[in-house]
Amino acid sequence: MELKGEDWPTYLRDNHRVGATSESLGLPLSARWSIAAPTIPRSAWPGPDGRTMEGHRLRDRNTYDDAFHVAVVKGRLYFGSSVDDQMRCIDLETGKLLWTFLTEGPIRLAPTVFQERVYFGADDGLVYCVGAADGQLIWKLRPGSVDERLIGRDEMVSRW
Repeated sequence: MELKGEDWPTYLRDNHRVGATSESLGLPLSARWSIAAPTIPRSAWPGPDGRTMEGHRLRDRNTYDDAFHVAVVKGRLYFGSSVDDQMRCIDLETGKLLWTFLTEGPIRLAPTVFQERVYFGADDGLVYCVGAADGQLIWKLRPGSVDERLIGRDEMVSRW
């Protein structure tokens, strides 16, 4: 059985962040392809390194970037990496890498795909717009007033 799903163009599917769809899955599911990331995602902030408080192990406070967050539109999967600073586009039918776009900092959150464009931010302090079909830069914008960098996770990142 071949299933095609609704588009999921941004984090949790839409601007209301509902994180759900009205579609039903036909079971059983099976994997047609897989992607091996170069390494696991790298969180922006270091965790408590096994420390405890009152006998309880402290957990990470910020875990929003502990996975590669995706967007899916028109048979293509888009996701950024906090490991190698690249936005990727994958063909959902074949699992083939269609294009990558390199930034100067980690990409921690899901892109938004709208009208054949992919929008995303990176830890280099820039917001990017690239073509959904080819990953070519359309524009980039620095929302902060100046390019100020600091050390975060042993690399230079924007303070914005």
